[in-house]
Amino acid sequence: MSRKYILSCLTVLILLTAGSLHAQNAKSQWVYPGTKGKLEYRKTEKGDRIMDYSYAGYMGGGVSIPNVAAKITLSSTS
Repeated sequence: MSRKYILSCLTVLILLTAGSLHAQNAKSQWVYPGTKGKLEYRKTEKGDRIMDYSYAGYMGGGVSIPNVAAKITLSSTS
């Protein structure tokens, strides 16, 4: 392997490690863990906040999708 290739790989590794460490230590001013273990959202003066989609999903999320028997099976004509 060439020295240039090894140097490039080391540079990428250092950048990935630094980015990962920064992401782990990043703290948001807008969303943060609340005292009851749920996320809390800061609001603007107008009451706007980051949308919470944690409830999205089947029956509000946290519920397994039921296994329903197939009534009809279709196939392509091509």
